[in-house]
Amino acid sequence: MKRTLIAVIWMVMLATARGADIATTYHFCPTLLHEANPIVSVLGGGWIALLVPNFLLCIFFSLCTIAYWRAKPYFSLVPYAQSPWDFAMLGLYGKKMTKRAFICRQLLGVCLPPRGHRAVFCQLAGFAVPPVIITGSFIAVFAWYATCEWHLAWFIQLHSHLSYTLVLVPCLLVWFAAEVVYFTSEYRRACSVNPIGTA
Repeated sequence: MKRTLIAVIWMVMLATARGADIATTYHFCPTLLHEANPIVSVLGGGWIALLVPNFLLCIFFSLCTIAYWRAKPYFSLVPYAQSPWDFAMLGLYGKKMTKRAFICRQLLGVCLPPRGHRAVFCQLAGFAVPPVIITGSFIAVFAWYATCEWHLAWFIQLHSHLSYTLVLVPCLLVWFAAEVVYFTSEYRRACSVNPIGTA
């Protein structure tokens, strides 16, 4: 039930957050002249170029969330994992490594995990990416209102100094927090199905 509730909340909030961001953008800047999305600001795309990727993004990560919801416990990893850290390393890469090496690989890695471990990565994305997108979307909504409606001087100054960092840093923090929660809960779930030390 808890897993089902999380999946439903994530998918509903993901669609709501993206919808709110797009609606706010249309309200304050229907011409997209001040839109910060790189699809518009860098590539010069219009509304169709903005809407189609957003729609596909919501569909893709909703499917990842469904994969998370349907995933069976990875109890086969439990005899080899003494902690959620081990569980995460084995689940994503099939081997143990130092915490430093694992964190560096998570921060700097640009490749997907090896074959046989991508299902875990997909399920992780289904749990961790929706709150990241939700966070970024609501920051964007707040930014439109703060700059165009409320004229908050402190936020305008902060935004001018930090630019994309204002969204990127909170999103990264949410990602890492969600990743910790995911692997901790999945490790406990697997242990409850097949306690450590059993075959």
